[in-house]
Amino acid sequence: MKLWVISDLHLEFRVPFNHQPPEETDVVVCAGDINRKGIIPSLRWLADTIVPEIPIVCVAGNHEFWGGSVQENIRDAREFACGLPNIHFLENAIVDIGDARFIGGTLWTDFRLFGREPALAMAAAEEGMYDYRRIKFTKQPYKKFKPIHAFRKHQETRDFIAKTLQESQGQTTVVVTHHAPSSRSIPTWDQEDSVVGCYASHLESLILDAQPSLWIHGHVHSRNDYNIGGTRVVSNPRGYPGEWTGFDPGLVVEIGANPRSNEELAGSALAVLDNVPDVDPDREEE
Repeated sequence: MKLWVISDLHLEFRVPFNHQPPEETDVVVCAGDINRKGIIPSLRWLADTIVPEIPIVCVAGNHEFWGGSVQENIRDAREFACGLPNIHFLENAIVDIGDARFIGGTLWTDFRLFGREPALAMAAAEEGMYDYRRIKFTKQPYKKFKPIHAFRKHQETRDFIAKTLQESQGQTTVVVTHHAPSSRSIPTWDQEDSVVGCYASHLESLILDAQPSLWIHGHVHSRNDYNIGGTRVVSNPRGYPGEWTGFDPGLVVEIGANPRSNEELAGSALAVLDNVPDVDPDREEE
């Protein structure tokens, strides 16, 4: 199965996104931050823009919540997505497509990146991240979105992913989140930023325990492709206008392939050699 991976299109800047999935694409995966206008407008854009024959798996980014509330946005987006046959919006949810199971959610973070004290990281986040000025947690009753809410949402999604991966042993599993699962996704020049704890969490132990086939994320505006144990971690963000992120509009990631082991390859090579006819070196040319 071949996945077209994109994220962080940031259409709110009115820079058109004119790319379509490569011909070989089986599933489109969008890891959040299509625009700032809400989850439903992002889902509608995907449905209206991407060819309808291809299933689309997506999660919400932090920017999708700006100007709205977390809880109501998620509720309304789930209901809206039910009317879009090729759109699969995941927030602590799964969808099985072919032989692959997609497990997803925004994820948020636990504010512990690089060993920082969570209380201090939360204080820095509340001061320095626009999320905590532009997002409500609920409208009715009104609650301002605070770092403690992000922390609790992170715990919910992390626990859901871990539980689902354990229940999905033997399947090809793809985790899709907006926030990153490892500090390895953070560029070195951003690692000392006071709000770096809002971008990723240390989930290496979860990954090593469960070994999903692939983990796709967004949020960090730099392209990533690395392995944690047997799990490939990939991000492919477009980012802001004029920002260099390494975005590849043709990036396709393949899953579910069963490459032969070294022993099998060696056996095949020996079989080929065994079938080569013997040639008598003393035979005279006719």
